[in-house]
Amino acid sequence: MTMIKWIFLLLLSISLSPLTAYISVESPQATSVGPRFRSIGYNIVSISGDVSGVLSNPAALTDIEYMQISLGNQSHLGAFEYNLLNIAYPYKSFVFSFSYASNMLNNIPLTTERDNTIYPTSYYNSGWKLFHFGFTDDYYIDFFVDKLSYGIGVKLLEQQLVSKRRSAGLDIGFMGSKYIDDFFGLNEIVIGASFLNAYATEFNDWSPVAQQASGSKIDIAREYLLSASYHFDKYNLTLYNGISGFINADYPILDKFSIGLDYSVLNNFHLRGSMVRFIDESVQEFNMGVGLTLDKITFADQYYMMRLDYNYTLPYFPFENESKHALGLSLLGQNRSVVPEIYDHKKVIKTNVKKTDISGKSEKNALVYLYKNDVRIREVESDLRGRFSFQNIDLDAGKNRFYVRAQYRNQSLSLPSKLKVIDFDDISPRFNVNYTVTQDKRFIVATVKTSESLARLSATFGEDKLSYSKVSDKEYRLKFPFPEEYSSSTFVPEEQIAFSLQATDRAGNQSETLVDRFVLNILGPKDRTLISNHSFMINGSISKIIDSLIIQDETVSVDSLGNFSHTLATGYGKQLIKLTAKTFSGVELSYFVRVLTFKRFSDLRAGFPEKRHVELLATMGFIDGDSDGLFRPDKVVTRRELIKQVVKTLKLKVPTRVKEDPFFDVKR
Repeated sequence: MTMIKWIFLLLLSISLSPLTAYISVESPQATSVGPRFRSIGYNIVSISGDVSGVLSNPAALTDIEYMQISLGNQSHLGAFEYNLLNIAYPYKSFVFSFSYASNMLNNIPLTTERDNTIYPTSYYNSGWKLFHFGFTDDYYIDFFVDKLSYGIGVKLLEQQLVSKRRSAGLDIGFMGSKYIDDFFGLNEIVIGASFLNAYATEFNDWSPVAQQASGSKIDIAREYLLSASYHFDKYNLTLYNGISGFINADYPILDKFSIGLDYSVLNNFHLRGSMVRFIDESVQEFNMGVGLTLDKITFADQYYMMRLDYNYTLPYFPFENESKHALGLSLLGQNRSVVPEIYDHKKVIKTNVKKTDISGKSEKNALVYLYKNDVRIREVESDLRGRFSFQNIDLDAGKNRFYVRAQYRNQSLSLPSKLKVIDFDDISPRFNVNYTVTQDKRFIVATVKTSESLARLSATFGEDKLSYSKVSDKEYRLKFPFPEEYSSSTFVPEEQIAFSLQATDRAGNQSETLVDRFVLNILGPKDRTLISNHSFMINGSISKIIDSLIIQDETVSVDSLGNFSHTLATGYGKQLIKLTAKTFSGVELSYFVRVLTFKRFSDLRAGFPEKRHVELLATMGFIDGDSDGLFRPDKVVTRRELIKQVVKTLKLKVPTRVKEDPFFDVKR
C-alpha cells in the first residue's frame, strides 16, 4: 500500500496548492472517451476493463487481461471530428496504455477586405492533440472496499491556433469495488474518482495575428470526476451516476451531473442511455447508444473478441438540431473466459496451520478450477456474484503455489490467475546468540542469528524488557546495560541475572525459551563461607560472554557447558580468592570471594564433639595448641593459659610492666 499512500499525499498537496490568479482554459480531455462512455454519461469514471475510458480515469485500465485496441470517432455540427486511439497492454501486475486524441480543423482561411471584396490571404489550422501514457495496479484490501485500483497518467496537450503551444500534465485516478449480498438485486458497487490536470504546466498566451506567443501564461484548469456504478446481475442491469467540476476560480466547482444505465438484452447486445445536466447553463443533453460484442472472430486459429459501440447525442440549446454521432471499435483480445482473481494474491502468506481456504471472484456461474503447484486439485462453480471459495485445502511443507482458471459456458478455458503463494512452516525457529561486553564495561551486546526471518523477538534481562534492531532478515542485535553488581572488582553476587530470549517466526511458530545468566555462578564456596579444610574445591559455571577464567593466578579448565572445578590450598584465617574472567571481546573482569578457613589440629578427630568450636576459637586467636601442632584436649589448662584466654576474649588492655605481684602464691 506504500504507492497508494504516496499518491494520496501527492493529490492532497496539489489540491491544497494556491490557485493561479490569471485566466485558465479547460482541457478537452474529459470528453475524449469512447461511445460506450458517452452513452452512459461521459463523466462516468467507475467502469473498469475498458481502455476507451483511460483519458477520464487512468484506473479504468484495471481488469484488462489481454491487449486492447480501441478506435473512436465523433462528429459534431458537421464540421468537427473527434478522433481517439487507445492501446492497453497488461504486463505482470500492471496495465500500461498509450492514447492519442485529436480534434483539428485544417486549412481555415485568413481573409482581408479590399474594395468591398474579401480575399483570402493565407490559411491556418486550429484544434488540439493529446498524447497520453498511463498505467494502473490494484490491491485486494479489507477496508470499506474489497478491491482498490489506482492509475497514473502523464500527458502532453498541444493546442494550435496558427501557432502551437503545449502543456505537460499529470492525472491521478482511483477505483474501488464493494461486493454486496444481493440487496434487492444489487450485487456490486464500484466507486471511481479522478483528478485531471492534478499538475500541469501553463500554456503560453498567443496572438493569432502575429502568429507568435506574447509571453504571458495561461493555466490549465484542474478538473475532478466522481461516479458510482450499481450492478444488478439478476436483472442484467447497471445504473450509473456521476458528477464533475473544477478546482479553479474561472470554472464552476460543480459543473455536470449525469445518470445513466446499461441493460443487457442478450448476452452480447447492450442498450444504453443517459442524461447529462450542465448545471451552470441549466441545460441538459441526452444520449442513447448500443453495444454489440462479437466473440468468434477467427485469426490464426484463435478466437478473438470485438465490440462495436454507437452513440447518438441530442445536444442542448441552441444546438438541439445538430445531433452528434459517435462510433467505436474495440479489439478485446482472445475469446477466453475472464481470468478469475484470487483475493490477497500479491503477498506470500506464511502459516503454521495445516489447512487453508482460497476464495476470489470470477464470472458469475463459471466453473472454476483450483491448481496447487501446477496440479489441478478441485473445482467449484461461482455464484451469481461471481464469487467462489475452496475450503480446507491441505498444505505441503514449504511454498504452495495456487492459481485458478475458469470456464464460462462454451468459451475457452481462461488463462491462469495470478499466483497466491502460501508458505507452510510448522518448524520452530532456531537461533544462536553471541555476546560481547563493550570496552567501557557498560553494555552487553547480544547478536542473534536465526534460521529464518522472524516476526517477533521477545527478550528480557532480569525484569526489564529489551528492544532489538534488525541487521538483516536473519540477524538481530540487542544492547542492554551491564549490571552494576557485575562491574569489575566486586564480590561475586549470590545469584546471576537471567537473560531470556524467545523467537516467533512469520508463520507463528515459537522457539524454546533460551535462558542465559551473567557473569559467574559460584556453587561453592559462596562469599563469606567458613571452611574447615585448608585445601578445598571452588566450583561453578561461567556464562557465554566468558572466554577464559583464572583463579588465584592459575588458569582454570572449563568444560563445554561452561562448568569448572578448581582445588585451592590455603593457610588458615581470612582468605581473599580472586577470579579473573576474560571475555571474548578481550575485556577483563575481576571478582572476589571471601572465605574463612579454620586452624586444624591433627589430634582432633572428626568424632570429637567440640572440634568445630575449638578450631574456630583457635582461628580467631583466642586459644592455642601446643608448639608441635597438637591441641591435646585432655591436657590441664594452666592459670597462665586461662588468663590469656580471658584477656583475649574480653579484649583487655595488658600493661607492659607490672608494679605489684598479683599472685602471692606463685613464686618468682
